[in-house]
Amino acid sequence: MEDINPIKPPIETPILNKNIIHLFWIILCIIILFIFIFLFYYLWKKRKLVKHKEAIIQNKNKESKMNKYKIIKQKLEEAKKYIEIGDYKTFYIQASEVLREYLTYINGDNFIDMTTMEILKSNKLDKSLHANVEKFLKLSDLIKFAKANQKKETVLYAYKLVVQILNKNI
Repeated sequence: MEDINPIKPPIETPILNKNIIHLFWIILCIIILFIFIFLFYYLWKKRKLVKHKEAIIQNKNKESKMNKYKIIKQKLEEAKKYIEIGDYKTFYIQASEVLREYLTYINGDNFIDMTTMEILKSNKLDKSLHANVEKFLKLSDLIKFAKANQKKETVLYAYKLVVQILNKNI
């Protein structure tokens, strides 16, 4: 029995040796890197989709704005017929309604139900339009409420003011 060596005790090895710890950190870093890449890709796609939807909405709004402009312009042309007839009061009433409808559409505030002074004091009225709007509304009020008589040239000037106001926001 001399040939048989005695049984050696088991060799104790640490459960987490340095190689396993390094491997664990490398795998963890790779997983975190993939998570960041996935999040970046997801957010990039989402942002691209949102921009695409915004572009579609802007195009629809632009088309809607142009359609609204055409409708308002047509109403103004219908009101112009009253100048040729000589019915200035009806022209001013309809042109004032057209202008108020247009300002309501452009600015979002309800200019249709406002008085002239309320419109002129409104913070939502664009500064570039303010002078022309004020001139037109004062001329309009003279005819509608004071029953002043005006010449055809003055009425045509008022018509040109409304056209200038409408053409500023195209």
